[in-house]
Amino acid sequence: MKRFALLALPPLLAACATPAGQLTDADFKWEQATVSATPAQVFRGVMERARRCGSFGKGIPDGQFYPDISEQTIDLYLVGAMFQARNDHVLGRVVIAAAGDGATRVRAGVQPYYTRSVTGADLVRLATDPASPCS
Repeated sequence: MKRFALLALPPLLAACATPAGQLTDADFKWEQATVSATPAQVFRGVMERARRCGSFGKGIPDGQFYPDISEQTIDLYLVGAMFQARNDHVLGRVVIAAAGDGATRVRAGVQPYYTRSVTGADLVRLATDPASPCS
């Protein structure tokens, strides 16, 4: 019976997760920085870090770069307990936008419930320096 309860818990928790498309800016605690790189370079750095390290901070990024859109969004999903796979809980969000003169504004937000393990400042630091060592 205990095994059944343990197996049934993850699907129940996933069913309670708010879909990324329904979250608003008010659902996150935000930090931001400006970096001298193009939005495409910052976006690629986030995805390359996730590929190199297995995750981006404590989350798995999900996003697609669209060159014709001025603001790129990457949703970060929590890493699941089993097999390092993504689950449906949104940990945070990284928003990348051109700031003019070859600079890019990076905003990173974390849902307040998860700020004990990672902060928006942590995500901004990783996004602006994707070559930093994996932790």
